[in-house]
Amino acid sequence: MSAFDILSRTASEMSDEAVLDTVRPSIAYVLGLDDDEVVPEASLEDDLGCDEIDFKEMMIKIYHDAGYQTPPEEDYKIHTVADLVHMIKRYN
Repeated sequence: MSAFDILSRTASEMSDEAVLDTVRPSIAYVLGLDDDEVVPEASLEDDLGCDEIDFKEMMIKIYHDAGYQTPPEEDYKIHTVADLVHMIKRYN
């Protein structure tokens, strides 16, 4: 498999871990965390300190860095990092 094949795959075709590895740096950057703190089971609000403004900034950064986006009307369903990964896989 070539690098082009890997880069051209949609998120829905990737493993959860691969999607997480793609978006982890964006999440960590926006929230001022180390990459290793961004784990699937982490609550965005309770564990990572993500408020509503941080969430919007994080989603913009993920879009700019990785090209992934989710419908804003689905935001209320995202509570954990794993929820975010699943939502990205669903819509990308």
